[in-house]
Formats: sequence, structure tokens, C-alpha cells
Amino acid sequence: MDWIGESRRAGFTAFRNSVDDIITNVTLSSTPAAIIRQRRNAAAAVSRGIEVDARQRWRHFNGEISYLYSESRYVTLERLPQIPKHQGSMQLTYAHRGLSIAGGLRAYSFQFEDDLNRFLLPGYVTLQWTARQRLPRGFAVQAGLENALDRTYVTGFSPTPLIGAPRLWRLGMRWESRPR
Repeated sequence: MDWIGESRRAGFTAFRNSVDDIITNVTLSSTPAAIIRQRRNAAAAVSRGIEVDARQRWRHFNGEISYLYSESRYVTLERLPQIPKHQGSMQLTYAHRGLSIAGGLRAYSFQFEDDLNRFLLPGYVTLQWTARQRLPRGFAVQAGLENALDRTYVTGFSPTPLIGAPRLWRLGMRWESRPR
């Protein structure tokens, strides 16, 4: 269901998805020194949940917020790996006269790394920023900052914890040809 107004928009989606013989990484063995997994068909799985999002425009500003709840389990009741139950994001963007500046948050609740639900990945939040200034002749300079707070977060286990990207800066120039 979507509602679209002149300066705002809201959406709501409810879903249920059932998959038989889902292909996933199946754990064959796990020791303190190594985890052995193989891609193969596993049990059936069911995902159900809701997604809600909203956008609002105020003159040169645009705000967005979204939330996803997903209950995803195998028929054996273990949760599907690497799918958090709760995810959310928000972003505020300023755009005027060729300048665009945006900042936002992304949040994820805990999730499991494996099909047996033995390795718990804690939830985390990241903060990011981007800026872009258009220049003459189709050029633009842009900058970005991911994981602005330089938080350490776990993205997997092998069985050693795998760590997500640290603070990441990007700076560049872009050129777009314009059709005549």
C-alpha cells in the first residue's frame, strides 16, 4: 500500500515468502580451528514480515525513514543466517543550486552467521555522509564518508571474527556527458 502526496510519501508492505529446497551454506563441521560449509539445498524456509517507509520534502530538504521486520526461518525453526529481524535507516538530504549534502544512519539487529544458529553476529549502527557539487560542463566533485564513527562491527566468523570496514573516505570527480 502506498500513499503519495505533493511533498510526502508513505508505504507499507506485508509479505510472506516460502521457498522449498533453499540453497544455502550448510555447515558440515565446526571446530575451534575451522568451519567447513558447502553450498547445497537445505530445508524449506519461510520469511514473513513488514516494511514501512516514509519520505517528506521541505523546500531544499528531503527526509527519508524506513523500517523492515523480517522473521525468516527454516521449517526446522532455525533462523536463516545473515538476516536480521530488524533493519532501519534514515537520511536527511539538502539539495540546492548544484550542491547536495546527505547524512544518514543504518541500523541492524543481531543475526546468526550460520545455518545452525551457533554464531551470533551482534547488531550495529553505521553513520554515513556524502556531498556533491556540480561544476560546469557536466563535471562534479564528490566526497563520501562511510562508518563515520569508525565503529568496529563483526560481519562473520571463520571461526575467527571477521570485522566490517573501518571509516572509509572517498573523494572524486565525475563527468557525465549530456546528449545534444
